[in-house]
Amino acid sequence: MAVRLSGRVHALANANALVRRSFGDGGAPGVGLSELIGKVLLPYDHAHCDAIGPEVTLGDQATNNLALVFHELATNAAKYGALSRATGSVAVRWQVDGDNLSVNWDETGGPMVAAPAKKGFGSALVDTTIVRSGGAIASTWHQQGLSVHITIPLNSLRQ
Repeated sequence: MAVRLSGRVHALANANALVRRSFGDGGAPGVGLSELIGKVLLPYDHAHCDAIGPEVTLGDQATNNLALVFHELATNAAKYGALSRATGSVAVRWQVDGDNLSVNWDETGGPMVAAPAKKGFGSALVDTTIVRSGGAIASTWHQQGLSVHITIPLNSLRQ
């Protein structure tokens, strides 16, 4: 348990460290969405995790915000959903739709899930983070797993 918890904490730390990686070395500004999602999902190598979409460069604030969002989704999937089983999988797909980024998080192969009776602190924080970025989030609990759809204006991702 300690190893898994440590891996999750390190994944969040590594995702947040992406913001600061170019300090002092003149590195390229911004972080790619695929790199961020890859860092967050790294501790879950026992399950199949897929992240596919066009390259989208994130600003510092957007990197921190999305690291928190995807870390919370992954943590919940590890506790209750697809990442709690070796047979589980998570597919993260995104595309640019006009002036918005559209992201789908789809879990399969985990235990049967149902909508929680009440929203926990982490889920409320995710919702608030997306809404404050000018976006929208919708969660659907299917028997085969959770699906989350996020839409965020591209201009808020540059911050």
